[in-house]
Amino acid sequence: MTILLMYTATFVPYWTAFIEDTGIGYLILDIIIDVLFFIDILVNFISAYEINNKVLEVWLLYIIFKYLRTWFLLDVLAVFPLQALESVWEGG
Repeated sequence: MTILLMYTATFVPYWTAFIEDTGIGYLILDIIIDVLFFIDILVNFISAYEINNKVLEVWLLYIIFKYLRTWFLLDVLAVFPLQALESVWEGG
């Protein structure tokens, strides 16, 4: 995830600012990275978390509700493919 975040933080702004025609290779790479971030969201739904000092919450329903109340919305917004909106902004 760290490598994906570093890629997103460095190469995506560069490509957005300086490269107009990215080609099919970049599109495929971008889709793969979006899928990996989506898989991370799914993993967060089943990952235990610490509730007290060294006490893990492992009950799935509590884990799901905690994730929905905390990071879920931000994670979904981060994974949303902005290239899908690009065609809408350009008119088709």
